[in-house]
Amino acid sequence: MRASILRHHSPSRRLGAAGIGLALVAGSLLGASATQPAQADVNTVQTINSSSIIWGPANIVTGTLHNGFGFRADPGLVGWTFSAFQEVGALTLSRDGVGWEFAADTHSVNTRVGGKSVITLTGNTGETFAEDYTVTLTLTIEGNYARWSYSIAGDNADTLTATFAGALAARHTSVIEATATTLLAHNADSSEPPAPITGISVKTDGSAPTLTADSDSGAFSAATTGAGSFEVTALLVDYPVGAPSSLNAALAFTRPLLANIDAHFGETHLSPGAPVSFQNASVIQGTPVDTELTTTIGEELIDMGYFLLPGLDATARATGLPAGLTLTTILGDKPTAEEDAEPEVIWPEEGEEILPVPRPALDASVAADAPAAAPISFRLSGTATTPGVYTVPVTIYLAIPEDAFPGTTDGQELPFPQPIGVYPLDTTLTVTVAPRVSNESPTPTAPAETPGSTATPTGAAAPPVGTPPGSARGGSALPTTGNDFGALALPIGLLAAAGAVLLMGARRRRAAE
Repeated sequence: MRASILRHHSPSRRLGAAGIGLALVAGSLLGASATQPAQADVNTVQTINSSSIIWGPANIVTGTLHNGFGFRADPGLVGWTFSAFQEVGALTLSRDGVGWEFAADTHSVNTRVGGKSVITLTGNTGETFAEDYTVTLTLTIEGNYARWSYSIAGDNADTLTATFAGALAARHTSVIEATATTLLAHNADSSEPPAPITGISVKTDGSAPTLTADSDSGAFSAATTGAGSFEVTALLVDYPVGAPSSLNAALAFTRPLLANIDAHFGETHLSPGAPVSFQNASVIQGTPVDTELTTTIGEELIDMGYFLLPGLDATARATGLPAGLTLTTILGDKPTAEEDAEPEVIWPEEGEEILPVPRPALDASVAADAPAAAPISFRLSGTATTPGVYTVPVTIYLAIPEDAFPGTTDGQELPFPQPIGVYPLDTTLTVTVAPRVSNESPTPTAPAETPGSTATPTGAAAPPVGTPPGSARGGSALPTTGNDFGALALPIGLLAAAGAVLLMGARRRRAAE
């Protein structure tokens, strides 16, 4: 199976494709949007944007969800992974060989972009069984979580078996860890389109649930008998793809969440496992500072060529810095792209599956052309006004040029939020602001942080980053998405364009070996 990508004849030519790829973004997105159902279908399907995940389409008759992938509402960042599901949320009631698939007669939809969304569906078994059963589903979507809560009412309900089923998109190469009540799936083959780490948790007042999963197809199910209430929760965690240390750190971060999912439901989780970290910095209250921070950047990230793409410059966003201080990003030199670079499109061969987007792999052969200097550095500057110890969430991402989305061919605005960047890397910076001594000279002095330090490549990964202060629930509102599937079109086109630039380095290295 091979995705359509852009290929070039030298590292410099590969870099030259960046501008071409970004220019194609809008057309790719609009083309994907045109194939989706129109707004008139809102009574059947609706896309839901939480603070950190785009979910859907959500079928408000069957209660099923298709897709779920990272899109950060604030400040508008497309994540690393693609869809988590083929479909999830199909419920069947059965007894003595007779079955009824849940279908709602009535529905109530209350969605909030960037926040908590609740869909309530009610269905009736009618004449399927000797007794009449009413099933009410409350589908709650918030942060990185989606929860299907079923209430089953009727005589002799203790004789019914309820089966919840779905299929993960991480098929064929997925690894599924199972306990009595949970499943945890992730990709094992880095050459496949990556899906989020996906957790499934089951709770019921009926018999102990029976969980089954097929790592080849991605299909899974959970069954219970005699349940009056049946609850299934999905957890999705995006992570930096391509670095083994990142996957391991993200798994270590996700497992405790899944094991205690009720305590964390609705939280917003970023992308744990970024191979970048800052050394703690110290400044003095009232003393001007302008110093380069000591930064550790994992070799895995450098080998990807993350910082080397023309047109996609890395930038940093710090939340909660001490008053008076700012964090700025300084990029090193990049290889020069050839002006006459012409991309060669590789189309799938006959019979091959056409992937919706190529894998967003960064190319180590591009990184090999990089200058010897550190690819990026960060400066802390300003004058802190308030003493204290501050733990500051920092997100590094590749910024998308403002003119990358020119609009539709008829001049209308794009029917989905315009992102500002892709591939977020989340870490923290601890800044200590020491109080100024009363007899301190007003003459500026050097900060405790050693100036002039540079990014130091290393194989060590930063510790996983989960929920930053103040972002556990909700999140900033996204602009309205317009058409139901506009938001779903977003990563397809955007990552297709970015993926055209960030070539299949892993495959090339294997071929070379």
